[in-house]
Amino acid sequence: QDLVALDFGYSGIKAVRLKKVNGVPTVMSVDVLPAVRIDEQSAEGPRKPTRMDLAKPMQANYAAVAYSGGRALVRVVSIPGQMSDHNETEQALREHIGLDKSYRVAYLPTSTARGKDARVLAVALPNSDAETVLSHVGVGAPAPHSMEISGLSAMHACLMGPAAHADSEAVCIIDCLVHDSATTNIYTLALLSAHN
Repeated sequence: QDLVALDFGYSGIKAVRLKKVNGVPTVMSVDVLPAVRIDEQSAEGPRKPTRMDLAKPMQANYAAVAYSGGRALVRVVSIPGQMSDHNETEQALREHIGLDKSYRVAYLPTSTARGKDARVLAVALPNSDAETVLSHVGVGAPAPHSMEISGLSAMHACLMGPAAHADSEAVCIIDCLVHDSATTNIYTLALLSAHN
């Protein structure tokens, strides 16, 4: 099973091709492709789907796409109810965060419901940004398998990798977002303390 991970960032498209070798995901090749200004392309309107031009060592059948868009929203919210109905939960999240149908919304419960409230990690991305990103892998291989927010992908990778064995330590995850050669924003994504 082949998969290429494509991270659409401000400084370039970071590409990593992975393959399972004896059941273990293994890095086969890496590359950095020229940056694509998703925000500018998104503002121009719908874009014709194209094929991602990848060098032969980077080619795979499927792509896991990540995007560090400035208009993406990530929130941890408490909403009333037991989240038994997907449509009702999504509508409650849209109302709570203040999002209309121009945003794609995904969510994941982070804790079991206590009383009448449930805690949820919610992610939202403008449809226009998502469609623009996906248009770059819109024809042929690699076909898009998933789409994520870059910061959350980085945090998950750290939690499953280096931080997985830090039982007695605090782990700080830092993300640098480079807008251009003159502007860099540094965010603390998470500070995780061990439970003693």
